[in-house]
Amino acid sequence: MGLTLSLGLHNCGLNPQKMKENAEKEGQIFVQRLGFTLISCTGNDSDRNNYVSCTFKDKNGQLVEGECAYDPSVNTGCKLKNSYNYQPLPSPETPQ
Repeated sequence: MGLTLSLGLHNCGLNPQKMKENAEKEGQIFVQRLGFTLISCTGNDSDRNNYVSCTFKDKNGQLVEGECAYDPSVNTGCKLKNSYNYQPLPSPETPQ
């Protein structure tokens, strides 16, 4: 019961489809700044870090793995993965 409760609170009631949609919105913003293409995001936060896995295509057509936030009440943005660590990019400035 404790595990079920903690998982339910962690996702703040977002279902996998909504998590995917939210992450892909973040991904679209992210790729515009890099000149990449968003391929897709999952709807599963497997490591419970408030990001879901996403796949991008870089300017050379190479696939790049990353993660995008899915719950805007917790965090926003995306970050790329490499073999050593994550390389987060700063969030774009919010227009005033």
